[in-house]
Parts: sequence; C-alpha cells; structure tokens
Amino acid sequence: MKQPYENVYIGNFIFALGFQAAKTNNGLSDKAVQLVQQTPDEQKLNDLFVNWSGKSFIFEFKRNIEKISTELKKDAKKLLNKCLNNPINERALTLSNKSHFLGYGLESGLGFVHYSTIHNKIERYYPLDKFCSAIVGGEHDLGLNHEELKEYLSFIETVTKSTSEGCGGFILNVSDDGGLNMVPFDNVKVLSQTLDIKPEPPAPRPTRSFGMGM
Repeated sequence: MKQPYENVYIGNFIFALGFQAAKTNNGLSDKAVQLVQQTPDEQKLNDLFVNWSGKSFIFEFKRNIEKISTELKKDAKKLLNKCLNNPINERALTLSNKSHFLGYGLESGLGFVHYSTIHNKIERYYPLDKFCSAIVGGEHDLGLNHEELKEYLSFIETVTKSTSEGCGGFILNVSDDGGLNMVPFDNVKVLSQTLDIKPEPPAPRPTRSFGMGM
C-alpha cells in the first residue's frame, strides 16, 4: 500500500487531538479546531491564537522513519540540530524538548520524537494516542508559554540565520479553555518577529441570566 503523504498524518493528528480534548473536563462543546494560514503580511498572531493563553508547540512531519534523515539535508535544519546539542545551549534544548516534535508515519498510526534527537537512530517514540493525551491533559511539563515560545523561536532564527527556505512547520496552541489553534509557517524569522507583539488581555465574555417570566 502506498505510504500516505504528510498532510494525511497532519489530519489524523488534528482529529486525535480533538478526540482527546473532548475527553477532558473542558471538552470541546463550544469550540472547534482552528487551522489558520499565516502569511508574511500577518502581524497579529495574538488575534489568531486566542491571546496566546495556555501552551504552544512546534510540529513537523515526515512520511516515514526513513524520511527523517532528509530533515538534516537542509543547512538550516542541520545547524539547528547541531546547536541544540551543544552543551552551551542547555536552555534552548530544555525549551525544545518541551515543545518541538517531529511526527512520522508508522505501519499503523503515528510516532513522535523530540526534534533535538532526529540525528540519532530512533528506537523509542511517543505513540499518537498517548502523545495527544499528554498534550491536552496538562499532567506533563510540555508546551511553552508566550514568552518561552518567543525565546525559542528567536534562538532558531539566530542559529539558523533563517530565511524563507529555513525552518518551517506549524505551531499548535492549546489555550487555557481547551481550544486548539494551529498556524502553518515557513519563515521562522517572520514568526518570531510577530511574537514581539504583546498579547492583549482576553475580552470579558457576556453573561446570560435567567429570570422568571411575568
């Protein structure tokens, strides 16, 4: 059978995330997964990410385990991997391991590994169901807040001298109220610059009152 392309795996990942989120206390009764396209002209990501509440992640995908090695054929990706594994960048490695993952196709399902480890032979991985549960459940120390994400993206921009052909993927934001929002990107420099915009406080929600009719 022909191996699916990355967009099929991304769709499966989004579905699995929504399924797991629906099982949490917050659920998804008044929410939807929002997949929004970011362009170099977009300067207000805080409008798209529900004011950047909650935790954010960076994801990249490959069709299968054999394709992972091709990730390091691009100079920017090779530089990033090398710098993340340099002992002087311990802080960046910590941020990366909490938030930056690569997903790849298995014979049945998806596996996920820390992006910082893709130069190694893959012997262990996070299976799709448990990984999605960990992301939306909040029991594990995963994901970055707004300031941490800005710091990590600035690190990527600096060490890769990122251009439009540098590092790309998409960012997932799991907001405090359980909403799931995603922004594809192919230019980390533009993305890190947009995060310099300070998020606005969320607008108060209107309340409903119920009274006795006369």
